[in-house]
Amino acid sequence: MPVPSSITRGEGAFTVTPAGGGPSTFTYNYGQTHDARLEAAVRRDVVRLGRTCGGEVLRSAIDHPSPTQASLLINVAGPGETVQTIDEDESYQLQVTGQGATLTAATKRRAAVQEGLAALQPGEWTDVDDLLWILRTQPPRLVAVRSLMAQWRLYLVDSYYGSLGYAGREAWAVVEGRYALCVLFEYAATLGLIDVGYVDPDGARGDYRSLWGGDHYAFLSRYDGLSYLRVNELGTAILHDPGVLPVLALPVPRRPLSKH
Repeated sequence: MPVPSSITRGEGAFTVTPAGGGPSTFTYNYGQTHDARLEAAVRRDVVRLGRTCGGEVLRSAIDHPSPTQASLLINVAGPGETVQTIDEDESYQLQVTGQGATLTAATKRRAAVQEGLAALQPGEWTDVDDLLWILRTQPPRLVAVRSLMAQWRLYLVDSYYGSLGYAGREAWAVVEGRYALCVLFEYAATLGLIDVGYVDPDGARGDYRSLWGGDHYAFLSRYDGLSYLRVNELGTAILHDPGVLPVLALPVPRRPLSKH
């Protein structure tokens, strides 16, 4: 696993092996897809985990995933490439609590925005910053950069002084935040899933002003003007209950008559 780009410390602790050694109750399971390569890697790491923590992981836990209430849930959106390339998405999130851990790898970015929209109250206007907060803090968290190295290659004005690698967690608003605004404006709104409130982007958002070079820009993109949104009737049906679409009696575009 690549070194994480950021770490947020929480409360409590997660026990892998009991104090003083002895058998462990640690188990794991897969939340989505998995293949032979992932399974082999998980078995190797479970053995290493037991050795590192000073205890012996149960052999049954190594060879067989736990069907329910696993200590570690591994959510992988799809299999890795047969031969890794520079374009492979290595992004991941590891969330650990006192009850267990969840590893989420390569979540589809548009799917994360869709989950965020599904968390909104249908038919009510929402400040776009409230949706961005959901995308940043609630699983599946939106991650756009493939790795910490990729973040260092992004910059404002100057590739050295303005590198987003220096920005740390503040880079989220510039990269993931602007990605989400683009998806909302160009896809969700265009497809008719949401209604939007839009203003002049000049000065609409100040979440990049503290970054080196940020004062060179009145706005970062035209999507900065997206201020409010509302999941409408069509969006509610698609996000929550696609089966009701035939009974909504929504207007269907008519095919234009050909001229001879």
